[in-house]
Amino acid sequence: MKTCSRCKTGKPVVEFTKYNKSIDGFSYECRSCKKERAAKWYLDNRERSAKNRKARYEKNKEIENSRSKRWAEKNIISIRVRHKLYRKNHKEQFRIYEARHVKELSDKYVKQRITRATGLPVNEISSELVEAKRLHLQIIRKLKELRA
Repeated sequence: MKTCSRCKTGKPVVEFTKYNKSIDGFSYECRSCKKERAAKWYLDNRERSAKNRKARYEKNKEIENSRSKRWAEKNIISIRVRHKLYRKNHKEQFRIYEARHVKELSDKYVKQRITRATGLPVNEISSELVEAKRLHLQIIRKLKELRA
């Protein structure tokens, strides 16, 4: 048992973070008090925190990007679930967004059409192929318009 210096409550040592500078090797305040204090500090120092975070990212771009990529690879299922849920809750915005891309024949839309038809990965589709497919789709649309 250890007593938190902030809330003055006796708690098991697993409720304290490790801190090598203290005599017993654990922090002086419990995890919940530390979390509460950190949240309050963040609210009081948002700009400073954002500035520090940006500076740290700029200094360690490659490391941060590789860390982020590793995390995404490990958590691909939860990411997909979150995206699916977001898409479900924002159907109208996605419908409008997709309608605009289809109407304008954006690169993204044309590449999706090529990928569905050929199985080519998006990053292997050349800009010439995109332009040819865009022209093809415009011709098909014009023909449908003339038939109607």
